[in-house]
Amino acid sequence: MTTEDEVISTLREIVDPHTNINIFDMGLISDITVKSDSVSLVFRPTSPFCPLGIHLAMNIKRRLIQMPNIKNANVKIVGHVQEDMINSALLDSP
Repeated sequence: MTTEDEVISTLREIVDPHTNINIFDMGLISDITVKSDSVSLVFRPTSPFCPLGIHLAMNIKRRLIQMPNIKNANVKIVGHVQEDMINSALLDSP
C-alpha cells in the first residue's frame, strides 16, 4: 500500500513554474488521505486567478495515478475563481 510519505514525495516533484518551489512545500496541498489504492487531497493555488490552476491540478492527478498501487486520485481545487469548472474537469479525467 502506498503511504502518505510516498504521496508527499511525489507532490514534491511538482514545481510551481512561477516560484520554482514544489507545491507541497509552498503549502498548496492539504487534507491528504490514502486508502488502499486511492488518494484524495485538496489543492489551493497561490492566487484565486492563477492561470495555471487547471494545469497544476491535472498534473497532480496524473502524477498520483502514475504511482505504484494507486488507481484513483481525487484532487479537489479550492480558492480559485473557476474551481467549479476545474473540479468538474478533474472528475471527468481518467
